[in-house]
Amino acid sequence: MRFFADYDRSAAVLYAHQWAYGRNPAFYDYENVGGDCTNFASQCVFAGSGVMNFTPDFGWYYIDANQKSPSWTGVPYFWNFMTRQAPSVGPVAQPCALEDLQPGDLVQLSFNGQEFQHTPVVVRVTAPITLETVLIAAHSYDADNRPLSSYTFQDIRFLHMLGTIRKDAPIETAPEHYCRTAGDPAAAAQLLAELEMHKLTSRWGLDESPAAVAASAETLPEVQPDLLPLAPEGRYDLAQNKDGSWYAVQGDSVYLLDNDRLPSLLDAAGVQLRVFDAKPLYHIALEHGGVGAGRFCGGDGFF
Repeated sequence: MRFFADYDRSAAVLYAHQWAYGRNPAFYDYENVGGDCTNFASQCVFAGSGVMNFTPDFGWYYIDANQKSPSWTGVPYFWNFMTRQAPSVGPVAQPCALEDLQPGDLVQLSFNGQEFQHTPVVVRVTAPITLETVLIAAHSYDADNRPLSSYTFQDIRFLHMLGTIRKDAPIETAPEHYCRTAGDPAAAAQLLAELEMHKLTSRWGLDESPAAVAASAETLPEVQPDLLPLAPEGRYDLAQNKDGSWYAVQGDSVYLLDNDRLPSLLDAAGVQLRVFDAKPLYHIALEHGGVGAGRFCGGDGFF
C-alpha cells in the first residue's frame, strides 16, 4: 500500500550543514570523477525522505560506488526522477519559481547555457526572496550558506520538494488483527451508559447494572446546586432529572429550576439554551404566558 508522506526539510538542511565541508563515509566521494554535487544533493534529500527507489536504471538509489542509479549522481537524471509523473516510491518534487523556494529545496545551474551541471541545496531563505537571500550548501566546490547570487551562470532552475511516496504504511497485515473478538463488554456498557444510549445496551446484550458500570467508571465529584441568577446570561445546558424536574448547567455551576425559575429562564433575553429536545420547554413557556424567547439549540445549532 502506497501513501504520501511529508518531506522533512529540517533533516535535509541539518544534513547539508553537517556534511557541506566534509564527506559522509557511507557514500563514495565523486569529487575527482565528474563532481560530487548531485551525490551530496541526493544524500540531503534522502535525509529528508528516508526512502530510495531501487528500480534498475530509472530509480533513485545508492548501494555502493558501483551500484547506484544514474539519478543519484547525474544532474539531469536527478531532475527527471524528482519530477516524474509515475507514482513510484521515492521523493517527489516539482519545478517552481525562485519565490517558491524553501529550505530543503534544490537548485540546478547551467554554466554554459546548454546543459545543467550543478545541484546545490537550499539551506536558508530570507524575504524578500532574491538570488542574494537564497543561501545554499553544495559539494564541488564545497560551500555552506553561500548566496546564489555569488554564482556566475547562464541558466537556472528550481525544484520544490512536495513529499515522499512510501509503501511501508504502518498497517497490520496479519489476518488475526482483523478477526472479531469478544471485546470489552464492561467498557462498552460504561461508554453507552455515559452517552445514555440505553437501548443499544439492551440490543447488544450488555450488562448495564450499576455494579457492572461502576466497576470501571470514573468517580465524579458532587456539586451543590446554586441559585439561578436574577438576570441570567450566556449559554446554559438544560436536562431533566429522572423525576421530570429540570436543571441547568453553566460551566461548573448547576441550577435547579422550579416552576418559577424555569419559565423565566426560557424567556430571558440574550440567553442561549442547549437541550436535546426543546418541544417540552416551549410548552412550559406557553403555559406560563411566555413564548420561549431564549435561543434554543438542538443538534443543528441555535434557532
